Amino acid sequence: MCLVLTVSQALAISGGPWSGTTHVVVTGTYAGVLHFDSRIACASCMPGQTETNSIGLFTLLIPKTGLGKGTVVIFESGLTFSGTFQGLADPDTARLTGEIDTTSTVTIGTSSNVETASGNMNGRIKANRNILSVASARIVGKADIQFSFLANMPFDEILYKVMGFKQSEVTS
Repeated sequence: MCLVLTVSQALAISGGPWSGTTHVVVTGTYAGVLHFDSRIACASCMPGQTETNSIGLFTLLIPKTGLGKGTVVIFESGLTFSGTFQGLADPDTARLTGEIDTTSTVTIGTSSNVETASGNMNGRIKANRNILSVASARIVGKADIQFSFLANMPFDEILYKVMGFKQSEVTS
């Protein structure tokens, strides 16, 4: 009988019936990338063009209270847009919502123009199920960024896939 109990414990599924969904701690420092979403029509592409050479990088600190703050850099049309990312993460649903605001200064001769890129990001923070990974959580979502270039007003729009990961936990 002792042998049967020992073997059955070794082969049992751990966690019990209450382990259906994994709770995610949303506070922490995140980093991620904005990739052009090739599954959606390219609003800023020339006729017949299906891709744009645009990419973005971001960091975001979600505190225990208040708005999350971070930085963003987006590379588009030969310009570098840099700015801020403000967002919040719902601890119950693990939904991440944010606003991106960036600028790029273009100088031609003696005149300078400020180009802007802004939009929103919506995503979800998911527990990382990869047991070999050091990141405890992942971000997946979408971002919709509008670029205002003086040459083609009112704006160009690019839809991005958002992928990110948690770098560290918030301790205070």
